[in-house]
Amino acid sequence: MIMQTTHTSKLAPEQALEVRRLYAEGGHSQDKLAPQRWKGRKMSDPKLLAAADGVCISLLARRAAQIRGGYDAAHDDEHRDGAIVTNAEWGVTARLRKAADCESTDDPVRREHLVVAASLLVAEIERIDRARERLLAAKEVKP
Repeated sequence: MIMQTTHTSKLAPEQALEVRRLYAEGGHSQDKLAPQRWKGRKMSDPKLLAAADGVCISLLARRAAQIRGGYDAAHDDEHRDGAIVTNAEWGVTARLRKAADCESTDDPVRREHLVVAASLLVAEIERIDRARERLLAAKEVKP
């Protein structure tokens, strides 16, 4: 099932920044670097506004929606077998196949499948990063 989202490249810059802020502060609390990435940046910073537009904001909005829907760090960490990428029914490869099956390359449904696939890739990268952090922490705690 595809969760439809507003085409976020049409968001006002303030709305795009709000999605980014929500993601950085709440949706991705496992990423200790997220708040630091934007520290000291002003809302009027053209580079920040450009980064928050279009594809990036669509991706972050989708990932934030997944997290709100229960697909958070704890859930994602259960998929140590690579299922987030490889699952034939809902994983990245399934979404890429569905995008490829769209009749037109300009089809908004195709775009939505690609955004979901990309957000699942983000979830998998986040999962790998958390696993690495746990491994490093375990090595530091060795008696």
